[in-house]
Amino acid sequence: GHDIAALSNMAEAITNLSVSHPNNIHEYSYLLHEIVERALHEKVSPYKKGINEIQDLGKYGYYLEHLNIILGAYKKVSGDDKYKEVAEPDFCRKIRSIQ
Repeated sequence: GHDIAALSNMAEAITNLSVSHPNNIHEYSYLLHEIVERALHEKVSPYKKGINEIQDLGKYGYYLEHLNIILGAYKKVSGDDKYKEVAEPDFCRKIRSIQ
């Protein structure tokens, strides 16, 4: 349960470090990539399959909230769109459908 919150806290801390120490941006990008991969891992994710394969995101707002923080941190620091399919339009529509 709380694994995802710990990961998002790490992502926020690394994002702050990237602002203070921009000369280490490659290291911070790598660390954020590792955090994203862990956040999507089956031991952390509440979903039984890849998040892009899910039609109904269910009542996992806590997980999704922290995942979004992590994805935003990765994009901000790395500038890489590697996880765009997880974070953007279709995924966002699914999140809005959660009630």
